[in-house]
Amino acid sequence: MKLKKELIPIFPINLGWYEYPDFEKDKEALIEAVRSQEKLQDRDIDSGLALRIKHNIKESHPDFLSKNSEEHPVLNNLSQFFFDSVWDIVKELTPPEYLPPQGSRINIPDCWYHITNDKGYHEFHQHAGYSWSGIFYLQTSECNEYNGVNNFYDTFRPKIARDVGAFWSNEDVASIEPKEGYLLIFPSWIYHSAFPYEGDEDRIVISFNALIEPAEFDLTEQKEE
Repeated sequence: MKLKKELIPIFPINLGWYEYPDFEKDKEALIEAVRSQEKLQDRDIDSGLALRIKHNIKESHPDFLSKNSEEHPVLNNLSQFFFDSVWDIVKELTPPEYLPPQGSRINIPDCWYHITNDKGYHEFHQHAGYSWSGIFYLQTSECNEYNGVNNFYDTFRPKIARDVGAFWSNEDVASIEPKEGYLLIFPSWIYHSAFPYEGDEDRIVISFNALIEPAEFDLTEQKEE
């Protein structure tokens, strides 16, 4: 019997992979901005957040960009790259009828760095309350598929059948190998982790959470009925 068929994908998950165009020029200045703030940390996890799931990690307070951009102007370049990249993926994936209205803006309320070594890692977690999050790989040349990767998890998978009829959908973890100078953007709600890292140099990443804020709605401009 010849069958007429159509495959209908649902629940698509897209990640963005963006190259920072000025990386070679800005790399050392960006590392210096991170190291300068590291010297001022009172404790390893300066944010004080989720301490139980972070191991051998140094983490800044989530105001890293806003607090340090005046002293380290290179962070303004990086910030603009983050904004441009988030806008790009929003425009790429959002149907035209649902695009944010003119005047909307991106807000990055949280931005922080992670410095990792000595088999440091970050356990399974998500960033609830935001639409997009990002990881910028600043110093990751010693990372590979077994060292310092970021894993993303399909949380639908534990509930499906495990007979051979489900083997077409047998992958429940996707690993992203860090590449220096690249930004990985992902939906904030997807669960992810950072695999243990060890190397001669520290693994340094800069991460953020982003929101799309709609344009102001001015009631004074509405006509009376």
